[in-house]
Amino acid sequence: MTDRSSQAPDARTVDRKKAVGYIRVSSPSQAREGESLATQRDAIEAFCRSRGWDLTGIYADEGISGASTTKRPGLLELLAAARDGKFECLVIHRLSRFGRNARELLNNVSELDQNGVKLVSLKESIDFSNSYGRFMVTMLAAVAELEREIIREQMSENKMARWKDNRAFVGKPPFGYRWNKASQKIEIDPKEAEIYRRIVSMYLDEGMTYRDIGIRLKEEGIRCKRSVFQGGTLLYILKNPAYYGHYVVNQYQYEGSKRTKELKPAQEHISFPFPPLISKIRWDAIQAKAESNKVKGKRITAARDYWLRDILVCGECGAVIKPSHGSYRKDGTFPRYYTCYWSQASEKELRMHRKARRCGMAYIKAEELEEMVWHDIIKYISIGGFDSKWEYYPSKIEELIDSARYDRQIAELEEQSANLAMELRKKEKVKARLFSLLEADDFYQEEFHAKLRENDEGIARVSARLLEIQDRIATLIEAKNNEHEFVEFVRGNSDWLRSIRNELFHLSPDDKKRFVESLVDGKIRVSMGLLEEGQEGPEWFMEETYRLSFNQAIFERLASEGKISGLDLNGPQRHAAPQLRGGPRDLQGI
Repeated sequence: MTDRSSQAPDARTVDRKKAVGYIRVSSPSQAREGESLATQRDAIEAFCRSRGWDLTGIYADEGISGASTTKRPGLLELLAAARDGKFECLVIHRLSRFGRNARELLNNVSELDQNGVKLVSLKESIDFSNSYGRFMVTMLAAVAELEREIIREQMSENKMARWKDNRAFVGKPPFGYRWNKASQKIEIDPKEAEIYRRIVSMYLDEGMTYRDIGIRLKEEGIRCKRSVFQGGTLLYILKNPAYYGHYVVNQYQYEGSKRTKELKPAQEHISFPFPPLISKIRWDAIQAKAESNKVKGKRITAARDYWLRDILVCGECGAVIKPSHGSYRKDGTFPRYYTCYWSQASEKELRMHRKARRCGMAYIKAEELEEMVWHDIIKYISIGGFDSKWEYYPSKIEELIDSARYDRQIAELEEQSANLAMELRKKEKVKARLFSLLEADDFYQEEFHAKLRENDEGIARVSARLLEIQDRIATLIEAKNNEHEFVEFVRGNSDWLRSIRNELFHLSPDDKKRFVESLVDGKIRVSMGLLEEGQEGPEWFMEETYRLSFNQAIFERLASEGKISGLDLNGPQRHAAPQLRGGPRDLQGI
């Protein structure tokens, strides 16, 4: 930016020297300390008048650091004018206004000299055209640069101290949060927090992929700051522990501005308190799902009809149960099976993994296992009905009304919570005693920091476990309070549940997979059965170890896609679905 302030030429002094000025401030504080642009301009104008010089203009850089010439447009324009011979003298208020980098300052002074321009600094009163003057330029510039480095280091140390005390936040808070400078605290951004909870529900409750979530948010015009939600962004958001209140910064070493994978010492890590948006249990469920997705079968096209893939495990050896098929029939079809991975492994593969023998799990007919799982799940969301063999099955809803099981689990967790609170108090006392060692004559710094770090890590572990248990207690209390509300919902909407039961049965394999995965908490274990002589039936059985959750989101999604009927709340005996805060509600306890 150029500030031109020309003065009328004196007719009696046609040979007066042409001069220009240069002024700069880098911060409002310099302006308050007497270094304002107006102060510098007035001094330069007064000097030129006293010398009878013709001041043709003043170049200015306002609010710009003197660390680098390339970032000062006013100075660049000045140097270009010097090369064109537009002036003979350059007047500055003080040398530090012209620059604090010794090398660039000397280069600029040399360029002025080569173009016949005399440099005048009002404060230093030095003639820069001789050897002594150039020597003083070097010395003064070096001192200015040293002063700048010291100030920068002091500012960095002060910034780090404020960061460690949680009085400042470096960088940008994660999506869903904002930094309040006035209160010096991280706050929840209500609008972004609601979007985050929607993302969690779509991923965890509806079984949507990162790509599907990004597409839906883009279609609805929802953006992440200034860009659309992409897979990498969603992955970072869903894996970030800040959302359950645990945020640690300053963990990694940097090479310049690039972060490396090398960790800093633990004592340099900074824990920052964040108001949680979800519970630790809910966050853990996201991580478990993400980990499970890593090992899911990739050949979806070949295995798409096997809608129980990825959620079956062998009760005999613990391996994954995978899709398999027999020989093709004449009509192009083939028998479908589920089989344990280690029951079909080669001898070489067994040796590589130090397996003594193959698993003895037999082939499982896919149709039989899928029918058993399907009807086992349907029984928990129905009032009763007939299965595919027209055999009547009763409702299992009444079996869920057992508030005593919540009381038992709450009592056990409260006992654990009390023990952890006691352990936490002990560790806090140990920390206080450690600081008393600072006054001891035989104080050893390295040993002190090692013990303090070990104790702090223990406090962090116990605190995290205590918060997790308290969150589980709160979840159990909520589940207990909402138990009867859910049962009344099922009773009041029996016709709707019966109608969607038939619609659910005719879902595509992909939709069945999505539906089952949203309701089943964990894996379904299948073990070998022992048949007595003359007994008929499968040589396997499902272990009753998996839990079921009532997931309202998956019903709403299937209804919005037109794959099942929506719930008409205006119909007779229709009850609104209970609000399932915190995610899907466990039907068999937590």
